[in-house]
Amino acid sequence: MNDQGATGRFAALADPVRLATVEVLSRGSCSAGELARHASVSPSVMSRHLRTLQAAGLVTDSRDPHDARRRVFTLRDEGLVVARAWMDQVQAQWNEQLAAFRAHVEAADSAILPAARPLSGEAARLWEHSHRRSGQ
Repeated sequence: MNDQGATGRFAALADPVRLATVEVLSRGSCSAGELARHASVSPSVMSRHLRTLQAAGLVTDSRDPHDARRRVFTLRDEGLVVARAWMDQVQAQWNEQLAAFRAHVEAADSAILPAARPLSGEAARLWEHSHRRSGQ
């Protein structure tokens, strides 16, 4: 098997038929014929899709113990773990960047906007007078 890493796995999943095939296989093993019927494609088209999924390390096949002509396909957990690990790494990087951005914005806000204090004395009287005159 050619292990292409996360890039190959995501490229394989980019096709709607292959993605649907992985979703079907997530519920249990299936034969190539069952997968072709589910995807409404010919057996030869499904065969190409399954070869791509195998090359990406996402599925594996075995022979049916009752019928050696029938191949049964199963998801490879290891293939999905690599893709998930990559997504977790990207998410952690984004979380770090967003936390730094939030801290920056909060620091800028506190520097620009001093804490709101109630007006007192002459300032309160002038504010009240100006808002009464303008009808606000």
